[in-house]
Amino acid sequence: MGIEIPKPFSQPICLVPDTRIAGTTHVDDIDELAPRLSVGERLALVREKDNKYDEWCIRVNTSAGGRLGFVLADINEIPARLMDGGKALYSEVNKVEKVGGWWKCVLSTSFEQKSHRFLSSIRSGPAQPF
Repeated sequence: MGIEIPKPFSQPICLVPDTRIAGTTHVDDIDELAPRLSVGERLALVREKDNKYDEWCIRVNTSAGGRLGFVLADINEIPARLMDGGKALYSEVNKVEKVGGWWKCVLSTSFEQKSHRFLSSIRSGPAQPF
C-alpha cells in the first residue's frame, strides 16, 4: 500500500516543434533515404562534440543509421546541452518533400524523461534514491 505520486515529465516534451534538417544536399544517398521517410517516424540524434564547424553539432540519422543531415545551427545549443547532460533526445519526421533539386525534411525534436522511480509509502518511509 502506498500513495500514488505522478511521475514528472511523463509525457514527451517538444523542444523544437518544426524545423528542417540542414545539409541534406551534402548527403550522397539522400535521393534514396528521403523518399523512404514517413511522417511520425523517429529519427536518431547523435551529438558531435568534436565538430570543427559547430560546437553544438547534432547529426540526424535514420533509425537504421543513415545520415540525413544536422539540426540547424541556430537552434541546436539547448538540445545539445541537454544531450551533454545525459538526456536522450529524438526527432520525428513531420514532412518530407522534394523542392526543386533538394529534399526538405521537416522534423520536431523532443525528449522523454525515462524511468523515474518514486518509492512513496506511508509504511516504508521517505523515497530512496536510485
